[in-house]
Amino acid sequence: MKCTRETVTRWRRHWVDRSDDLPTLERLQEAPRPGTPPKFTAEQICQIVALSCDKPEDHGYPFSHWSENSLAMAAVDKKIVPSISQRQVGRFLKSGRHSPR
Repeated sequence: MKCTRETVTRWRRHWVDRSDDLPTLERLQEAPRPGTPPKFTAEQICQIVALSCDKPEDHGYPFSHWSENSLAMAAVDKKIVPSISQRQVGRFLKSGRHSPR
């Protein structure tokens, strides 16, 4: 299976530690990961990307093409998100291979 002895040991320990209190399938799930939870939901990201596919004029904006800044402003105006930076909008568009119109 091409995994290290350390990985096997970790998963065996994980399995044994959780064997008493959980059903079999739940024992195989990973433990929660550390760190900050995501700030934006998948639904919010999809709404922002969908907004970028529309013409700004269709939403009452006086310009012909979206910029990352204007898209961030529109996402807040439409209450998709309480706040968002133009850089974050750019990351969403880049990761989804979309670009503003």
